[in-house]
Amino acid sequence: MEKKKTPLHLPVGLQVAFGALFIVLTYIVNRFLHDNTDFTHSLAVGGSQIAAFYGYCYLIRISFDRGRRRYAGKIALLFSLVLPLAAPVLVYVLFPLLGIELQYAHAEFDVKEFSAKVLIGLKTVWIGAGLYYVFYRKEMMGKRVIALEHQTALREKELVETKNDQLLNAGQSHYAKHVMTDVATRATLAGDTYTADQVTHIGKTFDYIAGVVQQRVPLVDIHRALGYFDQVVTSIRLRRGNDERIIRITAEGEPTMQTIGPLTLTTILENSDTHGLVDLTHPINVSFVFNRGMMAFSCANAKRIGGKKVESTGKGLELVKQELALLDRHDVKLEIREEEHTYTVYLTIIYN
Repeated sequence: MEKKKTPLHLPVGLQVAFGALFIVLTYIVNRFLHDNTDFTHSLAVGGSQIAAFYGYCYLIRISFDRGRRRYAGKIALLFSLVLPLAAPVLVYVLFPLLGIELQYAHAEFDVKEFSAKVLIGLKTVWIGAGLYYVFYRKEMMGKRVIALEHQTALREKELVETKNDQLLNAGQSHYAKHVMTDVATRATLAGDTYTADQVTHIGKTFDYIAGVVQQRVPLVDIHRALGYFDQVVTSIRLRRGNDERIIRITAEGEPTMQTIGPLTLTTILENSDTHGLVDLTHPINVSFVFNRGMMAFSCANAKRIGGKKVESTGKGLELVKQELALLDRHDVKLEIREEEHTYTVYLTIIYN
């Protein structure tokens, strides 16, 4: 991953340019305030301040390093004590060897004056280091927040993957399949075809969902969704007397290459079966219309009047909306029309 450049990560060329600018400003100050026209003096003083500034910058950076931060405070204190002591060595030993005389030999040495000049020079360094600390700390805090957000996202992803693996393992458990097969077999031997068929339906449901969970994007082609829809229709009809008139299905056209959420159609149907008034007099009416690049679906049921009602949690409709959101590049319209005696869900998808 490419690292994002920040104001504290300047190219070397730009750092050199800023350093040169600082030395030029030092020369201007010396020329007009101290009447010192010797550029080498400004070069020596400005260069020393830049070196000290870089030293503090290094200490600031390691103070945010977990492995080295415990030493940073002690080193910074030692560095701050050494700098004033290093000034006489620079002025009277090193610079004269380079031909730069900041303190002329004939001038009388004044400790107070020399110390004042050193402190003025260090004051500039300390101000710069303080500003660097403020901005560097802000940058590190921003990086820490991003790192925590990234870590949280990874953790949430791991939890989702773990839940999916648990669901997949439960749905495809060999033991669970053996049990369902055993139940279906015993029911068949006992003449209980209803139990055998419903247990078989449950097993197919587990297989269908397990297959979807393994996909990167939980969408299926319309033929696969309709195959599972037919299984649910058969199961509902079995549960309600095995009469095809319980659910009336009309279809116009043929599905092509449409995609849809794996549980969108069946969830709408199951809601009608669970919350509606369903019997031979009040069947569930399902309609499909397929055109090239379009699918229209409707599911209508009679509303229960009196009697015991099953309270809706709203999770089914929420799941439908979540699955339809995955089709965001297509035109999707979900409409719920509730009248006095009927409840109808209309779904239209125009595939772009």
